[in-house]
Amino acid sequence: MQYQRDKLFLNLQGYVVGDRARIPIDLRSEPDDYVRLNLLGRYDLTQDLSLQLEIRNLLNTNDQEASAGVVALGSVEIQDSQPSRFVIQATFRRRFR
Repeated sequence: MQYQRDKLFLNLQGYVVGDRARIPIDLRSEPDDYVRLNLLGRYDLTQDLSLQLEIRNLLNTNDQEASAGVVALGSVEIQDSQPSRFVIQATFRRRFR
């Protein structure tokens, strides 16, 4: 979903992850279903400079992937969840005429 008005731009992205299985040698429990939302906002300060804020995993859900690849028995524990991340950036863009 997007919204734009004058110098402000907002984008909300969401997706649902449902049933999925781990590979047979992965002994961790089955991952839960989850909903993930990402939000991006941008404000044009001038014609050449904008400020952007991006929030990944807005609801801070415990989003677990089914597997991160081949898992060997007795291997190190795999990190499952990805916490919220805030990204702030200023962008300078020169428009060529």
